[in-house]
Amino acid sequence: MDSGIKIRRFRKGDERGIKRVLESIQRPITLQEWNWRFMENPFGRPGILVAETDGGELVGHIGTFPMELKIGSEIVRTWQIVDSAVLESFRGRGIFSELFRKGMESGKREGMAFFGFTNELAMKLIGGKSGLTSLLALNHYTKLMNSRPLLRRLGIRNPPAFIESFTNGITGIFFRNNSFSSEGIEFEEIKSFGKDFDLLAGKISARHNLAVNRSSSYLNWRFMRKPTKEYTAFAIRRGGSLSGYVVVRLGKTSGQIVDLFLDGKKGLLGTLGFCEEFFRKGEADSFSIRIYSPQIESELGKAGFVKNFLSEKSYFFLEKEKAEIMNGDLRRIHLIFGDSDWL
Repeated sequence: MDSGIKIRRFRKGDERGIKRVLESIQRPITLQEWNWRFMENPFGRPGILVAETDGGELVGHIGTFPMELKIGSEIVRTWQIVDSAVLESFRGRGIFSELFRKGMESGKREGMAFFGFTNELAMKLIGGKSGLTSLLALNHYTKLMNSRPLLRRLGIRNPPAFIESFTNGITGIFFRNNSFSSEGIEFEEIKSFGKDFDLLAGKISARHNLAVNRSSSYLNWRFMRKPTKEYTAFAIRRGGSLSGYVVVRLGKTSGQIVDLFLDGKKGLLGTLGFCEEFFRKGEADSFSIRIYSPQIESELGKAGFVKNFLSEKSYFFLEKEKAEIMNGDLRRIHLIFGDSDWL
């Protein structure tokens, strides 16, 4: 690494310089959002390092915030690695590698394990001697509710009514639209997650070998207090008893299931049917889910979802030492879009 660059801990006043670095590789991020992510996290203080020139310019950043993962039968305190970046004019000088190395050292001193989600290129950069291993990739499934996305891909923006009607009929059959009733399942929109969700999460997590520890404090911070995105959360009840929750987000033309946690498979198809109805009322053309959960994925085809093999992969990585606790068992895992850092 250049001798004119030093790596140091975050200090108050670095926020705008960090914002500039991050926005060199991703969408604009507000200081309010950055503070929510790192300073308002309910699990403790973050681990943030910056790369600074002799002239005081911030040119690199790596940020982690504390999380809890259930690995095997253990609840493990971890740092989730997010928002790592180096200004383009300073790349290729070893700054990223040094930020990562010192970040790992800092975490080890505090007894924290590491995990995160990243793309294929970044995984190659942080692999090898880092002690991290890529376990899996989230799978991307999409369900079309009409033919408009397909027609747009063909360059047809305003098709005649008879063509749209015909293609909608074909799409509806292929994607099994309106096929699943949510009858017998109660969905209640909620504005906060109460303590009853702690009991439910503990019960469901006991069946998983790997999952984020979904405490009510985590869920409220992650979905209810995020300042820049609009989520809608529903408690799911069967027979009057709490059996899960689903968090969704509605965009201009598409929807997304951001988080889904259920007590078993019962009610899954009905829940997906409810989500379809919700997105249809919001005039979405399609909705999707990014997930690695064999139990849920085995049912998605029945609900008309199609796996998207062309979308960019999001790889989950974990310290090799912690990954060994699982003994190679990838069947009882629940990871989903809402667990990742690119919300």
